[in-house]
Amino acid sequence: MSTTYPGGYPPSGSDPQGDRGDWGDRGDREANGWRHTKGTGKLHPGQAIAWGFKAIAANPGPMLVIGLVIAVLKEMTVLPWVGPLAAIGSLLIIPVILSVALQQTLKTRFQHVQAPAYGKALGMLGVFIAVSFGIVLLLTFIALVFAVAGMDISLFPTDPEAAVDHPAARRGQMILVVSFVVTCLLIAPFFVLPAYFAADDNGSFGNALGAGLSAAARNYLSTLAIAVFIIVLGIIAQLPAYLASEGMLNGLLGTFLTIVLSLFITPYSYLVGAHAYRQVSGGPVPHESAVY
Repeated sequence: MSTTYPGGYPPSGSDPQGDRGDWGDRGDREANGWRHTKGTGKLHPGQAIAWGFKAIAANPGPMLVIGLVIAVLKEMTVLPWVGPLAAIGSLLIIPVILSVALQQTLKTRFQHVQAPAYGKALGMLGVFIAVSFGIVLLLTFIALVFAVAGMDISLFPTDPEAAVDHPAARRGQMILVVSFVVTCLLIAPFFVLPAYFAADDNGSFGNALGAGLSAAARNYLSTLAIAVFIIVLGIIAQLPAYLASEGMLNGLLGTFLTIVLSLFITPYSYLVGAHAYRQVSGGPVPHESAVY
């Protein structure tokens, strides 16, 4: 059984994961372990969230290794000297994780990890890191303007604590927090999909960026639900480490619990995103095969 997905998957002139034979025979459980249907372009968050659990259960080894590597690198980012290198390492490994998640949508178990569009995916991540940095700078500048507008600047050299506690300063802090949260929620959907389009080698860099943004705009609320869900999972994973830093939990225990939670949450989050990408891109959407 071999069905062509018109205008969908794979991208024209490419074989993204080198698995053309695997996804081509979508109905054969012996071939890939998943039953595939064509993505309609509409995102169903519940399907992606549910499939993520099935994907980890189907291939736990590579998924847990990914979770362990990322968890250890994140914990190392707080260490002096090593921290910046760990942060760079985390960024450099993300395109590989995106490709692994995409491979997992094609078959339950794959033989080799492939990242056919590593540079394109890394570039896409760089673009969104730069955009995020710019947004933070802009919001901070706006908050400072509001804070300084009603503040007695002469307090800074004579009584800096009073200046910080000034109502205008507190107003600026509140504006910064509220604007940051609201902005994050508004733009979060547009950060979810473009990297998957790039990692799947789905068109040129510009086409991948445009297609990812367009897919998020068409499915704004659904993509927002996915983004919020992933953000909440990330907060849960980091909560023990935060409690430890505040002295509310033993330091070693907090680090250990964060690593354990990240073992599952990190790969699971990428798998949810990969399934969402397959839905909106018209690619092969994996489902658990029926047992005959």
